[in-house]
Amino acid sequence: MKLKLQFSLATVVSAFLVMPAFAETTSQREEQTDSVTPMDEIIVTANRRSERAQDVPVSITALAVDDLREMGIQSSTQLQSQVPNLVFNQSYAASNPQIFIRGVGVNDFNSNASTAVGIYVDEVYLSSPSALQFQLYDLERVEVLRGPQGTLYGRNTTGGAINFLTARPTREFSGFVSARYGRFDEFSFEGAISGLIADDAVMARLSGIYNRRDGTVRNRLTGKRVNNRDNWGLRGQLLVEPSDGYSLLLNVHAGRNTSQATQYQDRGIFQPVAPGVSPILAAIASGTTPNRCALADIRTFNCVDGIGYRDNDSGNPYSGEYNRVGNETLETYGLSGTINLDLGGPRLTAITAYEDVKLDRDDNTDGNPARLLEIRWRNQSWQFSQELRLASEGGQQFNWIVGGYYFTERTRSQNDYDTFRDLRPTLETALGAPGGFVPGFAFFAEQRYRQQVDALAAFAQVDYALADKLKLTLGLRYTNEKRRFTQTVDFVEPGFTISVVDYPGRATIAGDNGRRKVNRVTGSVTMDYRFADDVLGYATVARGFKSGGFNGGVVFRDAAVLSFRPETLTSYEVGLKSTWLDRKLRTNLSAFYYDYKNLQVFTLVNTGGVPTQIIDNAPKARVYGIEGDVAVVPVPDLTFTVGVGILNSRLVRYQAFTGFDPGGNATFANRAGNRLVGAPELTLNGSISYSLQLGDGLTLTPSMDARYQGSAFFDTANNPRLAQQNYSVINARITIGSEVSGWKIAAFGRNITNTRYLTAIFDLADFGFDQLTYGDRPTFGIEASIKF
Repeated sequence: MKLKLQFSLATVVSAFLVMPAFAETTSQREEQTDSVTPMDEIIVTANRRSERAQDVPVSITALAVDDLREMGIQSSTQLQSQVPNLVFNQSYAASNPQIFIRGVGVNDFNSNASTAVGIYVDEVYLSSPSALQFQLYDLERVEVLRGPQGTLYGRNTTGGAINFLTARPTREFSGFVSARYGRFDEFSFEGAISGLIADDAVMARLSGIYNRRDGTVRNRLTGKRVNNRDNWGLRGQLLVEPSDGYSLLLNVHAGRNTSQATQYQDRGIFQPVAPGVSPILAAIASGTTPNRCALADIRTFNCVDGIGYRDNDSGNPYSGEYNRVGNETLETYGLSGTINLDLGGPRLTAITAYEDVKLDRDDNTDGNPARLLEIRWRNQSWQFSQELRLASEGGQQFNWIVGGYYFTERTRSQNDYDTFRDLRPTLETALGAPGGFVPGFAFFAEQRYRQQVDALAAFAQVDYALADKLKLTLGLRYTNEKRRFTQTVDFVEPGFTISVVDYPGRATIAGDNGRRKVNRVTGSVTMDYRFADDVLGYATVARGFKSGGFNGGVVFRDAAVLSFRPETLTSYEVGLKSTWLDRKLRTNLSAFYYDYKNLQVFTLVNTGGVPTQIIDNAPKARVYGIEGDVAVVPVPDLTFTVGVGILNSRLVRYQAFTGFDPGGNATFANRAGNRLVGAPELTLNGSISYSLQLGDGLTLTPSMDARYQGSAFFDTANNPRLAQQNYSVINARITIGSEVSGWKIAAFGRNITNTRYLTAIFDLADFGFDQLTYGDRPTFGIEASIKF
């Protein structure tokens, strides 16, 4: 595989390097040396005002709409191919992305979890990552901010923030239509139309997307493909702009996903007892515990799970035996209104927004032909937010911005855990369980919880030019947050009406049914110095925090789960941003050190019976590293980009809960010195494109992008069984089009070297297997678009 990857990469790169030689003669290249087109400047609003990305003293990657389209980026997870130190993991379904920036993130999949990377669409914070699935269409740009953003963005941005800025309504009549067809009968349609609808002051824009695809995984029991995809999104905007000093933007959007949930790989970890014999039942009968396989045998799929099943296709991630196929229905809708008012210098901005998310996912969690573990998640949440900002005009010696923010959210979940169904009759007899209920095994658990979050914040940021080239920026934010959480877990057996009220494992406990209140002050101090017109150096100390809360996972013992504290991250960073050769060369470099207190850690703890989902706090952790990116246009129409991220992450102090001893006492393990989850020590990304001018306004543009990710762990124990080895993904594209007529036709290939990589591994040792989730298969197709 490694040789194949090296050969493919070398072949494609060689083709791009020699292509210019065929496009023009040496004398022609010499004549055009001084006519190289500079790279476009990208204007961002990372500091809540319009600035050149290279003028913002923050580590930021900005991708304009043309960049997104030329690289064929169709989903948020594909952004990591262009952003150093950005990692997207994904478990269970597309509605459950887990985002890490510089190793900062959390892999909690429960609906009440808070992210460490803030997601914003048109400056509106999205508390539920599920809503992100419907946002990546008809965009103006994407901004990825690295490092804690505790002043202007607030809580839950310890890792950074990702801003999705949609295309706005225009005065002139314009729009586009794009269609794509690819492997697995994939069809995608995206379009937008915009223009004036009344007088010279009212503009509207309507945009939408539809995507469908057949399954990519074959169910060997039926011969059919599973894991299909079917979703759509729609957005309407109305912009009222009667004068230069006033505007009102209304945004209404909705989306629906009715795809099949992820189909997993069941990788057994128990030694076989005999064909068709359950290691769990055999161990109970003999009064022992199942024998585990050696790591080498587990990795080669030579072991069985708790029911005695072994996936016999040598670990093919695109094939399985599924007794049932999980399905997911995800619905989102929302609306927002943004008012901008010029007060004769200062500018007032008011953003009011409402979002609603509903999820119903029926999951074949065990990934095998038996009924060992099946879960149904039903979640609904809504949020309302209001932000008010007053900002100075900008571009002065002294600039300022002040504001206030209010946020409220309600979450309701109803989750059913159906476990050991095919083993129940024998287990009930062996364990002597009355009424079909087995303490510690919890055959059928009905979990219900509600969460309420209310937050208020006030913030201010000022910058002052101390000298002609030296500027000081100070930011401060005060946040008050209240959380209320109530949860019940009933252990019942289908067919019975019994609810085990008095069993100590029932999760109606004070630690979960409670309130949390937190007050935090966050902010930043930044000094930047302009060494030259296009060379900016900066040094920053920043602090951010991530909300504490309550575990949304199902629990089976009083002592298993407690509420967890907020985490605090203090960042120290220096950076240099520069542009050279009349904007033909751009280089950015930063180095950082993170000091973590009470890092929130999510893990599955196998306590005997059903794994318990745990979130607790590691008292101290640290991360440091460097990252850089380079973009260069060496000759006309040829563009290279390269990005690198290097990380060193460690838990400095952490006693992890690992279960209970035979006496019922909690046990712990020292994990100091282990790496953080989702923190590969090296990430690399790069792209190359060359535009050949064919005459008559036609342009032929071949391009390629690639991403390398070093090894990473999916758990804080750094168990080698739960690790993703280093891998690379390469994508290629060739486009022909006319800038004059606005049409383009492209052929594309994604993951062209057929790399098999994992996006999640969960340790379900009590069931005798690891649950593996793999990334997308190689795909290829054609795409056509036209602007008007």
